[in-house]
Amino acid sequence: MIGVSGARTAGAFLLLTAYLGSGVADAQTEADRRQAVEQGLEGELETSRFTVFWSMDEASVDQVHDLVEVLDAYYAEISSIVGPERTPDRRIVVFLGGSGQAPDGTWRFPHVDRAGRVFLYRYSPGFDAYAVEAAHELVHAFRRASGLWLSGFWEEGFAEAIAMAADPNDVGFPRYGYPLTVTAGHLLAWDEYLPLEEIRTRHRELGSRCQLQSYLERASFFAYLVEQQGLAALVKLSDQRSNPGDDDYVRVYGRPFSELVADWEAKLLSDYQATPGADEMARRYRQEPPIAGRQMCPAG
Repeated sequence: MIGVSGARTAGAFLLLTAYLGSGVADAQTEADRRQAVEQGLEGELETSRFTVFWSMDEASVDQVHDLVEVLDAYYAEISSIVGPERTPDRRIVVFLGGSGQAPDGTWRFPHVDRAGRVFLYRYSPGFDAYAVEAAHELVHAFRRASGLWLSGFWEEGFAEAIAMAADPNDVGFPRYGYPLTVTAGHLLAWDEYLPLEEIRTRHRELGSRCQLQSYLERASFFAYLVEQQGLAALVKLSDQRSNPGDDDYVRVYGRPFSELVADWEAKLLSDYQATPGADEMARRYRQEPPIAGRQMCPAG
C-alpha cells in the first residue's frame, strides 16, 4: 500500500513508503488497511481530518487531493453547524469503492458503518462523482463519533437536513438537483404519498422498499423543521439517548409530531400548487434517469 502525506510541496506530493505492521498505527488503523487491501484499494492518503483509501488504477494522487478539498469544505460546514463538541476527535476513514454497480450487476450504496467509517461509490463517470453523496454520509460519521445514534428515521432526516445546509446545490439522491417543493410535493398532489408516521415507525421496512418516497418525504419534513426553528433547534433535539417523542417535539417546536406533520403536509401541498410549472417539472424528474422506471409503493 502506498501512503501519501496530506501536504503539497511546490505543486507536487510527498510519497511515503508503506508502513503496514510497523507498530506506529493503532489496531483500528491496521484493520482499516487490511480491509482496503481486500477491496483492492492500494492508495492511502492521510490528512488532518481524513484517511482515504482508493484504487490507484482509478485516480491519481492529484485527483484524490482535489476530492479531499471538497470533503474538507463539507467537514468545515458540518462542524460549524453541529459545534466542536460534536465534531470527531480523530480522522474519518473514507473508502472510495469504485462504481456503485458491482461486477455482478448488484448495486452498492454509500453508508457509514458502526465504527464511523465512510464508504462512498460513484454513480456517474468522473472521480469527482464521489462527492455527490459525501456530505450526507459525513453527517452520519459525525453522529457515530458523538456516540448518539437514534433510529434510522431520525438519523436519515437529520443527515439530510445538515447536508442540505452544507451543500445547498446538491445534485445527488433523492432530489438530483430538483427542489424539494416539487420532488416531495408531487407525491401529495399525485396521490402517491405514504403517511410519514408509517415511514417513521416502519423505517427498516419502508426505508429501502419505498426508498424514493421515504427519502423525499423525510427530507422535506426535516427541512420544514429547520424552517420553523432553525438548525440549532434540530441539533439540540439530536442530543439525546432515545428517539424524540411527542414531549420532545413539544419542548422544541411547541407541537407534537402529528400536528407538525399535518402542518407540513398542508404547507408542502400549498407550496407545490403555487409553484409555476410544478407538474411539468415533476414529470421531468420522474421520466429522466436515474428516477425513470423506479417503482413507487402504493399510497396509503
